[in-house]
Amino acid sequence: MKKVLFSIFLLTILYGCDLYEEEQFEEQYAVESYLIADEKLPRVIVTKTLPIEVEFSKDRIAIPNSTVEVSLLKTDGSIEERYTFFHAESGHYFPETDALVKSERWYHLTVTLTDGSLVEAKTFVPGTFKIVNEIADNYLYQGDSKISVSTTPSSYYNRFSYYMITAKAVDTSEKNLTPYYEDLVKEKNSWINSYYINSTEITSENKYKSDSDGNLIMEIPWSLFAFYGQNDVSINAIDDNIYDYMRSSDSITDGSTFGSGSVQSIKYNIEGGIGIFGSLARVTKQVEINQ
Repeated sequence: MKKVLFSIFLLTILYGCDLYEEEQFEEQYAVESYLIADEKLPRVIVTKTLPIEVEFSKDRIAIPNSTVEVSLLKTDGSIEERYTFFHAESGHYFPETDALVKSERWYHLTVTLTDGSLVEAKTFVPGTFKIVNEIADNYLYQGDSKISVSTTPSSYYNRFSYYMITAKAVDTSEKNLTPYYEDLVKEKNSWINSYYINSTEITSENKYKSDSDGNLIMEIPWSLFAFYGQNDVSINAIDDNIYDYMRSSDSITDGSTFGSGSVQSIKYNIEGGIGIFGSLARVTKQVEINQ
């Protein structure tokens, strides 16, 4: 089990606040956005990096005067639809019109800065899928009845599909902590809010068992649940950009914090800056975990 690192699961990994020693520092633009199949276009965050000696603040890193566009592409790479974004606050841009993200299609992000700099990225949105088995509403924590989810497979244009499973707690009060996480919070003084959402490792579809209809069978590990009570369990099929970011950052950190200069080796798939312009398809089921 590891912590989820991106805001599709309701936290932010890039706020443009990567820290560099003064002699290493070169200001970079950072973007962050995640498209989710069959959901509305998301916000785009545009920020910049800071040297380590500068005090962090959201306003200091925010880039408020950019031209931000996301385009749905045709199969030949030309633009089918162009969506413009407006700046709200702190470098957060929102679409001017509502539009649903289409699965198995390419999207192109362009951010034009006031100095003429251009930040670009593309993502291919994974194919949608669905849950096909009946899932109980209540489970006894670490009981004999395991949470097993069967789904139709997602699809991707040039490879097997990759999945991450997440559990997001609804009530994150201390009294609801499961035993392992209670020890981390009470005995080791960990920050309780860092555990409200947890994720499995990235797993290829060919690692899962399948039934006679080709549906994937995924067992949800108890280690994802930091809190008793209601939890939203999501199966997420991810694009290349999220996959590359997660894999490259994992290989650098190996479960620890970034070393000096290690951020340079993360694979961003962004031209003209750093960050993530990623996409996914997901299905979600709410379950109650009981003591």
